[in-house]
Amino acid sequence: MKLRLSNRTMLLFAFALTAIAALCSIALPGSPITFVLMIPFFFFLPGYALSRLIFREGLELDLFLLSSIALSVVTSVLIGAGLAISPIGLSQESVLVSFVAVTFIALLADYFLGKGERRFEVELLLPKREDVDPVIAVSIAFGLVLACIFAYIIVTTQPPSDTHIYLLSEDGDDDMPTNATVGSLVNFTVVMKNGEGASAEFEVNIFNNTFLYNGTESSENSFTVTMDDNETVVHGFSLAFSEAGEQKIEARVYIDGELYGEVHFWVNVQ
Repeated sequence: MKLRLSNRTMLLFAFALTAIAALCSIALPGSPITFVLMIPFFFFLPGYALSRLIFREGLELDLFLLSSIALSVVTSVLIGAGLAISPIGLSQESVLVSFVAVTFIALLADYFLGKGERRFEVELLLPKREDVDPVIAVSIAFGLVLACIFAYIIVTTQPPSDTHIYLLSEDGDDDMPTNATVGSLVNFTVVMKNGEGASAEFEVNIFNNTFLYNGTESSENSFTVTMDDNETVVHGFSLAFSEAGEQKIEARVYIDGELYGEVHFWVNVQ
């Protein structure tokens, strides 16, 4: 069997596969189709584009495949490290944009720099046993196995939550009230930023724990709101104390019904 792929056909296929893989990652997260497409997206296409650009005279097919996998792995590491230490940060969007940009720029540069010089063609033949270099064959197989493992980790791992919950005084600063008198009001605000990557329901329950007396909990206030991704909501609360002593004001936050965490401050009630 012989299949000859022209330079233009291979370029168009690389462009299309890169775009489709990126779109599926956004539209179909966690889908088996996305997982299959992420393997070449992360561990072949960037290196393929760079190999075309670097090796102008072309390589044997086995060496070309090996260099494509190796350059893709190096590109993945460099992009991940660069985004992690940059102000942009490491996120699904930044990773996708970076990989698409590297692949597209390298393919376009290869097309314009190599226009009229040579036709980058690959002829696919069923190799004979004596023509297969065992070292290169094992290296390619090992690279493909690693690519599948890393692609599975990348696709199935949930990005870290960027949700923020914190307390502010009624003046909008972080100097929370520390003293109060029985019967007086203590005013404060709870600030919530949705960093879950999707719309979510946030529920805040405010508790006043009177540890000096009976250690019981009483729910004083609650607030529920549905927030879009990256939306910030500020909600004010007021509490009046009926007993003196050191008292803890605690805001427990639930996201989609599950406890996310709590923030608190102490007030000396006289």
